[in-house]
Amino acid sequence: MKADSADPSAIRTAVAEAVQQLGTLDVAVVNAGVLRLASVEAFTLEETEVARLVAYLARPEAGFVTGSAITINGGCLA
Repeated sequence: MKADSADPSAIRTAVAEAVQQLGTLDVAVVNAGVLRLASVEAFTLEETEVARLVAYLARPEAGFVTGSAITINGGCLA
C-alpha cells in the first residue's frame, strides 16, 4: 500500500485498508524521500527544518523515538 506521508488522512486510510485486508497491522514502514537540487539559499527555513529532523531520525541516537508525531513549527507553540 502506498500513502502520501505528508497527508494524515492518506495514512489513516492506508492503515484502515491494511487492517481490513489483513486483520491487524504490526509494523508500518514509511519510506519517504525528497530530492531538490538547488543552492542552499534557495531552500526555505521550513525545508531546512524538515531536512534536519529527517537527518536526526536516521541516526542511531534516535533509535528510541517510536510511535511519535513530531511537529515542526519553528519553535512556535500556536
